[in-house]
Amino acid sequence: MAVSTVYCTQADVEAILSAEGLVDRTDDSEDLAGETALITLVIQWATDRVNLYVSQRYTVADLATSTFINDVTAHFASCQFCKRRGNPCPESLNEQCKEFLEELKKIKDGDLTLPNSPERSNQLPALSNVRIDGRFQNAKVRVQKTISTGGESTLGQNTDVTELGLDLPK
Repeated sequence: MAVSTVYCTQADVEAILSAEGLVDRTDDSEDLAGETALITLVIQWATDRVNLYVSQRYTVADLATSTFINDVTAHFASCQFCKRRGNPCPESLNEQCKEFLEELKKIKDGDLTLPNSPERSNQLPALSNVRIDGRFQNAKVRVQKTISTGGESTLGQNTDVTELGLDLPK
C-alpha cells in the first residue's frame, strides 16, 4: 500500500491519547511492525476523511501545513483508535470530533475558510460570451475572450479565431 501525504503523526495522536493510551489501543500482538502498520493505516484513514471535505478547495501541500487540519486529523485518528475492538470513544473526544466535522462541512460549503491557507483556485465568477461559428462542423460554439470576464479556468475553450487575427477560408 502506497502511503500518501498524511496530516498528522503518531506523536500528534499520542498528545491526545497519551503514548500509553495509544499502546493500549493497538497492542494486538507481540509484533511491533503490525502495530506500526495499524497506526499508519488509521492515520491514513483520518487523512482521507478530512480530504473528503477540504481537498476540493485546498491543495495537499497547504493542508499538510495547516495546524487546524493537523488537529482535526489527530482527533479523528484518536477517536478511531478508541472505537477499535468495539469500545466507546470518550464523550469529550467524541464531541470534539463532531464539532470538527461540522466545521469541515462549513469549509466544504464555502461558509468557512482555513486560516492562513490559500484556496486552490480563485473563486471569482466567470462569464464567457460565446458565438456560434458555422464554419466548423464540430465545436461550433466559440468563446469571445475580448468581451468575456472572470476567473481563470484550467478547462480548454474553443476561442473565436477572428479575435486572434486569423482568417479562415470561407
